[in-house]
Amino acid sequence: MPVVEKLKSKSGFKSFPDRIIAEYTLPVGTNESRQVLTDNGLCLKIVKTHSRKSKKVRYEKTYYFAKGGKLISRLGSIKDMSYKQALEALSVARSQKLDSTDDRKLKTSVRDVFNLYMLTNERKWAAKRFIKNMVLKPNSLRPSRIKP
Repeated sequence: MPVVEKLKSKSGFKSFPDRIIAEYTLPVGTNESRQVLTDNGLCLKIVKTHSRKSKKVRYEKTYYFAKGGKLISRLGSIKDMSYKQALEALSVARSQKLDSTDDRKLKTSVRDVFNLYMLTNERKWAAKRFIKNMVLKPNSLRPSRIKP
C-alpha cells in the first residue's frame, strides 16, 4: 500500500492552505484518504473517482468535524468554502455538538436519550410488562407439551 503524504507536513500549508488542499493528489493505488488538519477536530476526506470513458481522475474533498475517530458533522466541500470558513464552521459545530462543561463529551449521549425516554414516556419497559403478564397469566408461559 502506498504511503500517503500528510497535508499538514507539506511546505506552504500554513501560508496557503486552500491552494495546497486544491492541488493535493493521492498516489496511485489509493482511492480514499482522511486527514486531520487541526487538533480541534477539523478533518478532510479525499475521495478519488475515475471516469469510465476517459482516464480523467476527479477528487471530491470534504471538510468534516470528527471527535475520537467518529464523524460528528459534515461542514462542506472545498468548492463551497475556504479553509478559513471551514475553521469558522468548525467552531460553530463544536459549540453546538460538544458539552460546554467538558469538551471531551458530546452534548447528547445514549445516557441522555435513555433518561429523556424514562422521564417523558408513561409506558413501562418490556421487562416489566413481561413480569406483569407472568403474574396475571402463569399458565401462558408454560410449554404446552409439558404437563404439571
